[in-house]
Amino acid sequence: MKLVRTFKYAAERAGARVYENTVIDHVEEGPVHALRTRDGHVVRAKLLVLACNAFAPNLGFFANSILPLREYVGITRPLSDDELTALGWRFRAPFSDMRTEVYYFGLSRDGRVHIGGGAPQYGFNNAPAAPGDVELHRRQLGRELVRVYPALGGVEFDLMWSGIIDWSLNAAPSVGRTGKHGNVLYGIGYSGHGVNLTSVFGRIIAELAAGREDRWRRYPFVNSSLDYVPNEPFRWIAAKAGVLWYASGG
Repeated sequence: MKLVRTFKYAAERAGARVYENTVIDHVEEGPVHALRTRDGHVVRAKLLVLACNAFAPNLGFFANSILPLREYVGITRPLSDDELTALGWRFRAPFSDMRTEVYYFGLSRDGRVHIGGGAPQYGFNNAPAAPGDVELHRRQLGRELVRVYPALGGVEFDLMWSGIIDWSLNAAPSVGRTGKHGNVLYGIGYSGHGVNLTSVFGRIIAELAAGREDRWRRYPFVNSSLDYVPNEPFRWIAAKAGVLWYASGG
């Protein structure tokens, strides 16, 4: 969030105008796009940038290119100095394991341990998370936390939250130009690595918009084709099979 706020501040200093909480319900493609907002207004633009990750299919784009997967994070209460000493975690550097379904850990300034990751969740036809799903992931994260730090046995999570990532079938992203008139720019398929890659892709998108495409033509992710994601029920089967495959160490 701090990074997003920094980018927002830089954009406004450069002359951009940011309209927060403006929900776009529909996009009519054309030489000039018409973006219809939820409150009944229409915004027209010659160039459209899709920077909405897993929510791009809601606007009619990349529905068969990505899977929206939900990831969870849990954070403990503030730990005492003695409890932190028992962990042996002398430095506050965050870390993760090396699995494809990675678990990652961090230590906040007030001594809270957070853990996120593990097996993501896909709901049939992109259904939202149910209370039972949240509890399942709470237990999953709790088991992994105690496995890595046995001294935290019995320490519950103070808070849990979740977010949606856009997963491509080969876990590789794509950035480039699309649309019937070639006036839609996009970055998508970050597969859990968006914090770093979106910064790079933002620069690429800006240069594509300015007509400076040549320097990026050899970049492997520019205009790369994303593997086809089937419709339901095959989408759900593929998502579940992929999660089981990675969880088994495949």
